[in-house]
Parts: sequence; C-alpha cells; structure tokens
Amino acid sequence: MLIGVYGKNDPLQTLPERRITAIVGEGWRQGVDVFFFDASSIDMEQESIKGKFQVGDSWMEKRVPLPDVILNEAPDPVESRPESENWLRRRVPFTTFLIHGKYEIQQKLETHFQEYMVPTERRLISKGCWHFWMSIAKL
Repeated sequence: MLIGVYGKNDPLQTLPERRITAIVGEGWRQGVDVFFFDASSIDMEQESIKGKFQVGDSWMEKRVPLPDVILNEAPDPVESRPESENWLRRRVPFTTFLIHGKYEIQQKLETHFQEYMVPTERRLISKGCWHFWMSIAKL
C-alpha cells in the first residue's frame, strides 16, 4: 500500500517534526510506504507524484504512481485549493474533509433535530453574551 501525506505547501516544512516521525514510524510498523508531497509535486499529465520518502536519516525524492489514499491533515476550503489538488481528489480518496463552521452545522441539524439540540446563538461581538447565558440558565 502507498500512502501520500499531502499539504498545499510542503508538509515536511509545515507539520511538526513529532507528527512526521509518528506518521513515518506507523507506516513502517504497518508495512506501508509513506511519502510526503505538496501541490507542486503533482504531475497531472503523467498521473504521478514526486514524493519525498525517508531513507534512514535523510529524505529521497522519487516519482511514484498515484497513492492508494492521501492523508491531508490541514485541508483548505474548496475555493482556495490548487487545480492539481482538485484533479487528485477526483482520483484518490482523501482522509480529511473540511467542516466550514460549527454554527452552520448546528443550523442544518436544527431543521431535523431541534428538540435534541442545545440552544445556540451566534455572537460576532461580545456584547449580549451575558444575557444569552442567563437565558440558558433559566431552562
């Protein structure tokens, strides 16, 4: 199995070193090949990726076919994704999906499950928060 760890920018530069070590270590324990790549590493014409693999204490770049799955730890909103990422998403399953906002999810759930929901009110400024909390306390 081949697993790609993707970031719009190089995940080896953006992820914490402990996280990179944990991903590589778990891949090794599971007998899975893990590589890291960013949007600029995707070759849509060749349907391949130039990935970075850890070999001992160093990193080696190697061109590989599309992976079986992609771990994307910090997904971007759809409108800011590079075209190469959109192309890749149509071909390979990604593990993480962006939830735009908790309040929007709450609103969607309320249409079907209002009787089970905790009262929620969106506040863009702090004025009025005390009044809201006191109204909940009366429930």
